[in-house]
Amino acid sequence: ANFALIGQQFTQAFYATLQTNREQLVNFYYDQAMLTYEGAQLMGKAAIMTKYRSLGFQHISTAITNADYQPVERGVLIAVNGQLRVDDATQPLPFTETFLLRSFGQSFAIVNHIFRLGVHNY
Repeated sequence: ANFALIGQQFTQAFYATLQTNREQLVNFYYDQAMLTYEGAQLMGKAAIMTKYRSLGFQHISTAITNADYQPVERGVLIAVNGQLRVDDATQPLPFTETFLLRSFGQSFAIVNHIFRLGVHNY
């Protein structure tokens, strides 16, 4: 499998879905996936979707600055940096996001996901 192509296709599909139909994000996650959102750990699809539904904005737009992809055993590790805007905000917010996708037969699903606002300069 071409890990870079899988990573690119996933990234494009995930952010398109985030911007157009947040409820459908559930389809990207493995049943026992873990999301760490600004330090809060959420386990399982139901908890993750409860978090998405609780976010206090109606609309979001994202611009990806860069994305890196690495092969891992039975999957792909994805690191994304970008900017997001919510509702009518004029100032974009930088964010970093990491996804670990695992192969389940012919499809991939998120098993681990970390989201942080802000850019970390090391």
